[in-house]
Amino acid sequence: MFSGVDNNPAKGLQHALADFFGKDFSKEEKEGLAVVVSSLLRYRSALILLVLSNFIAALFEGGTLGLLGLAVSALIGNGPPELPEFAGNFGKVLNEHLKSLTPSYLFLALVSAAVVAQIIK
Repeated sequence: MFSGVDNNPAKGLQHALADFFGKDFSKEEKEGLAVVVSSLLRYRSALILLVLSNFIAALFEGGTLGLLGLAVSALIGNGPPELPEFAGNFGKVLNEHLKSLTPSYLFLALVSAAVVAQIIK
């Protein structure tokens, strides 16, 4: 399967990963895993871009769920969310503005923000 001597360190890593993760694999499965690892190593920049874009998408997903939770909370009568004190004057101004909104308007605004976040994602 891994015949010949190659001084390329990526090849050594490829074979080491294939051997480590494919302990119980057949010969063909190990060769397939070696091809996959080889492709991942060859296209490192694309792999990094893929991981980063999925991480950003996960942040948008979490933010959307948070916004929907706040929207439901505002609608059932828990009042508007309050920003913590570390937000400074911006937090005070925004808290006063949020208190002036009706629960139904706040619900629609938060759901709209969640929809926009999903569209951006």
